[in-house]
Amino acid sequence: MAERILRPVRLTSIPRERFTVTRDVPRTVRVAVWVLVALAAVAGIRILFDVLTVDWNAYLATAVHSFVHNGRTLHVTTAEAIGGRVAAWALGLVVVGVQIVLSLLLWRGLNWVRVLLSVFAVLGLLTMFFQQNPFIYLEDLITAAAVGSTWLPESNAFFRQLTEDRRKHRSRQFR
Repeated sequence: MAERILRPVRLTSIPRERFTVTRDVPRTVRVAVWVLVALAAVAGIRILFDVLTVDWNAYLATAVHSFVHNGRTLHVTTAEAIGGRVAAWALGLVVVGVQIVLSLLLWRGLNWVRVLLSVFAVLGLLTMFFQQNPFIYLEDLITAAAVGSTWLPESNAFFRQLTEDRRKHRSRQFR
């Protein structure tokens, strides 16, 4: 007689119906999503352009130096200067990717994404005063305006309705 093997029931194997957005996305949210994606794409292109056109001789002439800190002479080597520049590019591309993902999640009406993008926009406005590039000023202002449009009454109603729809969907899942 063949032995029957009893396997435990896995809770993750319970089939769940995925929540889908059935409401129309308001124009303010659609415009905000595409403006934020476009700004992230421009930032990514700007980083890639910098990678392709960097003048290493001029950069290393200013980055490699010695300085005195607490009575000790410290040196910035060529490898450290190059590593810092490459790390800045990599971090910039990661931030661009995160901004694109968060912007597209905004389309699904996730309120936490709207709050997180608002925090990033405010931080961008605060750091704007320490930037020297006027393009960054413009980018920060456009980002703040796009994220701000997700807080208009039409957008608020959309996010509120979707939060309620998700709550109802979850309650139906576990009956």
